[in-house]
Amino acid sequence: MHAEVEQGISDEEILDAFTQARELGATWDQIGKSFGLTAKLAQDRYSALISEQR
Repeated sequence: MHAEVEQGISDEEILDAFTQARELGATWDQIGKSFGLTAKLAQDRYSALISEQR
């Protein structure tokens, strides 16, 4: 992630944002782009965490 995105945002807030985006139907490509990541990297980093959070 870009440093400016990470500053002031907790890991929990990032995970909550990713979870909400997925629940609303956002694709991994859309989520990744919003955080400056590829779809693959976003999915690799967060899909397991999102599943655990549910």
